[in-house]
Formats: sequence, C-alpha cells, structure tokens
Amino acid sequence: SPHLPPTSSIAAFARGTRVPPPPRQASSGAAAPLPALRQSQLEALPRVFLLGWSYRAVSMLRWAPAYFVISGDATLLWYEEDEARGNENGDAPLRFDGSFDLREIARLQREEPTSHHNFVFIVATADAELRIDPGGRDEFRRWQDALLLAVTLPVTASPELPVAYRSDQKT
Repeated sequence: SPHLPPTSSIAAFARGTRVPPPPRQASSGAAAPLPALRQSQLEALPRVFLLGWSYRAVSMLRWAPAYFVISGDATLLWYEEDEARGNENGDAPLRFDGSFDLREIARLQREEPTSHHNFVFIVATADAELRIDPGGRDEFRRWQDALLLAVTLPVTASPELPVAYRSDQKT
C-alpha cells in the first residue's frame, strides 16, 4: 500500500499553510493532453487521483465549471465543456484549457482557512494561479487528499492505482 503523507500535512493544507512540493523526479514521459476529448476518455486514463467537475475562477467576479483531472504523474489538468461538439448520452465533450505540474507548486492554500462555508483554495506556481471552488467540505477533502497523493507518491508507483475520487455530477 502507498505511503500516505502524515496527517499533519493534510491539516496544514486545510489550515491554509503552504505545503512544499517534493524534490523533482524524472519525467514520466506522458504525452500532452489532446485538444478535445470526451469525459469518458479521461475517466479511462490510468493513475488518476481525482476526476470531476468543480468551479474555477475565470476573473475576479466570474466562476465557470471545469472538469478537473489530477493524474498520477503529478499533473493537474482542467477542461471546459465544448458545447459546439454536442453531448452524447451524458458523455460531455471537453476542450483542454490548462495544466499545472503539481511538483512546481509555490503556494497551495485556502482563501479563508477559518471559514466553515467557503472552501475556495488557490493552487499557484511561479507563473500562474488557479482558484478552485470544490463546492463544499467533503469535496474539499477529496481535493486535498488527491493533491497530496499526487505530489507524494513517486511517479514510478504502480500504474494500476484506482481513481481515488470521482465527482460525476456537474454542479
């Protein structure tokens, strides 16, 4: 079984304390994501720690739904729905919108660490920042567990790891 980070690391993230990334490991050689995919294609990827819909800030006042993937090679990817391609039996068409190498995180914190209602958090690298609203306490916990797994498990860990968390409903 994989070595999980100490509870103190999880608590530090929940309080808004910066969680430093581990030392950089060799690249897994994963191919860049395709420009347009279906939700079912992303769900079939190996070594995924989180899949699902959450909101991301697209400006200071506007939020948009995004389909997020936290992969086992420590990459956070997000996609937006590609309405021009049409939805087939609940299989949303998605267009790649961005990614972060989670090993390069400079800041990972909640916006309001003491709030019991606001679980918005920030993932930032030296070059960019992403604000994510997971929607509630349970989803926030799924996010923090998946983020911590992605940055603490070695890239060479077993490729048969299951998806840790799925959020199948678009909110």
